[in-house]
This record gives sequence, C-alpha cells and structure tokens, in this order.
Amino acid sequence: MDRINLWFVRASLVYFLVGTFLGLLIALHPSFTAQFRTAHVHLNLAGFMTMMIFGVGHHIFPRFTGRSLYSHRLVTATFWLGNAGVLGLTLGFALDIPAVLMAFAVVAFLAVTAFVVNLLCTFAAPAPAG
Repeated sequence: MDRINLWFVRASLVYFLVGTFLGLLIALHPSFTAQFRTAHVHLNLAGFMTMMIFGVGHHIFPRFTGRSLYSHRLVTATFWLGNAGVLGLTLGFALDIPAVLMAFAVVAFLAVTAFVVNLLCTFAAPAPAG
C-alpha cells in the first residue's frame, strides 16, 4: 500500500479513537451532549469513515480495474483537504461558529470532489492490454 494511503488509514484510526472518546465523555457527562454531539458524529463519520474510504479506495479501485491511478497529486490534495475539512468542521460544531462551518464544509466538499474525479478518471483510462 502506498504511504499516502497508509496515512489516510492512520488518520481515520485517530479520528475513530478521538470520536469514540468524545462519545464516552458525553455518556459520562450528559451536560456535554448539546455542545459536542455533532462534533462526535463528525469525527466518527467524516473522520473515521471518510478517511478510511479515501485510503482504501485509492488502493483498491486501481487494482480492481487493472489501471494506474489517474493522479497522485489528487490523492495528496484529497488527504490534506479531507483532514482540514474534518478538523475545521469538528471545531466549528464544537464552538458553534457558523462561518467556520461554512468554510470547512467547502473544504470537505473539495476533498470529496478530488477523490471522485480521480477515481472516475482512473476508471475512464484505457484498459491495459493483456
């Protein structure tokens, strides 16, 4: 597995650990629920699940299709935009700052767009002879 894909998986596991810990804090201190519930959900869903999908998807789909990945630069862009989006959205939800939420929602969308474009272009490449 490429190093960048391992970084996606590592980041996803850190988000999973932190998101689950935040869920534990919410369970132990219900007064945290209103402020941190959405941050907890985003760490687990956008952080853990999305980063895992990005990392595994970049690794598996080229192998399924027998084609080289279209762009490693888009993989790197997906990594940095995706992590910035997760962290910014989590901070925006935890601190209840709408402008931060809007800005980092755009960043997260750009990460997803880079991932989708990269895979669609990978799928559209000519199949290798053989």
